[in-house]
Amino acid sequence: MIFDDVLGILASKLSEKEMRQYILNIKYLDKESKSDLAVLEVPNVFISRWVKSKYLKIIAESFENITKTKTHINIKVKSKNKQTGRQKEVLTAKKQSIEKSTILKKIYTFDNFISGNSNQVAYSVAKSICESPSELYNPLFLYGDVGLGKTHLLHAIGNSFAEKTKIVIYATSEQFLNDFTDHLTKKTMDRFREKYRECELFLLDDIQFIEGKERLQEELFHTFNELQNNSI
Repeated sequence: MIFDDVLGILASKLSEKEMRQYILNIKYLDKESKSDLAVLEVPNVFISRWVKSKYLKIIAESFENITKTKTHINIKVKSKNKQTGRQKEVLTAKKQSIEKSTILKKIYTFDNFISGNSNQVAYSVAKSICESPSELYNPLFLYGDVGLGKTHLLHAIGNSFAEKTKIVIYATSEQFLNDFTDHLTKKTMDRFREKYRECELFLLDDIQFIEGKERLQEELFHTFNELQNNSI
């Protein structure tokens, strides 16, 4: 199969981590592809954007190396299947076993957030997420100097979703690491993944502190990937 040969070429040029996290998530749609067109399917928008920005050229070159034809690459995001009644019941039962929120500070709301030139955009975007979840900003990454209200906005978003009976998980990077380490030690990673991957909103504060922690970064990537697939 053409794509197997393409994967062989990519494996010789990319790292094992890149192959595992991105390339091996790609499915070659043989029936939709042609001699000069390769239609590839990825599980979510995040991987689609990443593949297009980082790997589109090398994938096209790999196809051309095999087919000896200039190949156009078309990236498609896998469509979501509608859940059956039974699947919805199972998911609801699982959701009931997950904490509905974690240390959300009720005092932090949009009403008492002090906005100015330095954080007005972040404030507006945060509010729009609560009004139209998953439509414009998914995911949202907030960054800025200390004291500009990043944590306040995270809690405000979380409180807004919690009021709508959404399952919200908030954690600092340190808490996420400690939880990960604890479940890893106890060999209960299924429970860890259920908690973080089956919530409806995951808020991670101080994400810069996971720098250099490769195992944790990989777990967060897969968590993020799963949440993208199950967007609200």
